[in-house]
Amino acid sequence: MVAVMKESTQKRAIIVILVVSATTFVVLGYLFLQGVLDNQDTFAELPAEHTLGTQEFIPPSQDRIATTKDYLNFELSPIPNEEMSRGIQVWIVEAANSGILYLDTPQDSLTVTASNGESRPLNLILKVFYNYEEVNFYILGAQEPSTEFLFNLEAGYSVNIPIQLSDSIDAGDTISRLTVGVFNAPEYFVGNADEISDDLQFSPRINNAVINFEINYGFNDDLALDVEQFSPFDQSEFFGFSIHKSPASSEDGFLPIPRLPVVAQPGEEINLTLFANSRSSGEVFVGDTLLEPFLYDDFIVVAMLDWHQIPVSNKPFMWVNIEGTDPSFGQHVNFTIIASAEPGFYEFSAFLVPNPTQRISREHFYPLEIFPRFTIEVVCTD
Repeated sequence: MVAVMKESTQKRAIIVILVVSATTFVVLGYLFLQGVLDNQDTFAELPAEHTLGTQEFIPPSQDRIATTKDYLNFELSPIPNEEMSRGIQVWIVEAANSGILYLDTPQDSLTVTASNGESRPLNLILKVFYNYEEVNFYILGAQEPSTEFLFNLEAGYSVNIPIQLSDSIDAGDTISRLTVGVFNAPEYFVGNADEISDDLQFSPRINNAVINFEINYGFNDDLALDVEQFSPFDQSEFFGFSIHKSPASSEDGFLPIPRLPVVAQPGEEINLTLFANSRSSGEVFVGDTLLEPFLYDDFIVVAMLDWHQIPVSNKPFMWVNIEGTDPSFGQHVNFTIIASAEPGFYEFSAFLVPNPTQRISREHFYPLEIFPRFTIEVVCTD
């Protein structure tokens, strides 16, 4: 009798569990279906190719992949083990430790050293800017100058690249600035939602190296720039650097960047906002003594689209005056760029140069800040 009662109790328990499970399944199924119906309009507002999870892969640009050049015979040098895992580094052999180049003419030969401290070979692009404007330069052995040089660099090696600036550049009667940058994976578009995109967007200092050198032709006056300055329209408390379409940062100081391509019409004027926290060089110690932070009064942002410099608000670069602003806050600056006239995908990139016209100080000479990249897609809707 006891055994029969136990068996009956177990059957009732099983039936109760099945009924509860079936009811729960029906309720969850109804809620899921209702959620899909409620959000149907939201999904419909997004272009199919930009809907999260169905985004089409943007193939790499074959024009930005280095190919073998017979005239190149550069020697590779192994990087010491203690310097590995430092990402990409760049230097000019002829520069003093403080970053000063003592030249007779802008056409004096220079040697750019690029180092790959990563554990994988890299496809890189070399760019050169004279007084913050993109310039043509010769690679030793090349017949024609170019504004870029593509090359591959094996993991754990550095390479010396001899260059010479084009004859069209003249020396002024003040100091000048020569900015040299090496950027990783120029063929790739970060509009792709994958691991490589995250690496290129959120580790810009590892995947790029840009240094601003001072050229001294025997004159010590500060560089004079005939360009109208920008002024911040707002400020807020945040750290870091970002460029995106939103005119305001979030309340928690988080600076977002476009994850999917920014869509524009051919030749469209695109409104963007620069967020930059760049008033101070940070803490500087002399022995155990902490010096007062050196506050910058201005900075320059150079922007590139498809790895060519582009105007910002009809100016060659963005020269921002931040004199008198709160050093603990970051600045908001509005500007515009013009989308390409041809449909396709274009990579946007930029870097920031603090204190751009004054003499270089040994205590405040270091690699420049690089903004996270994003992709612009130019489409025709007519």
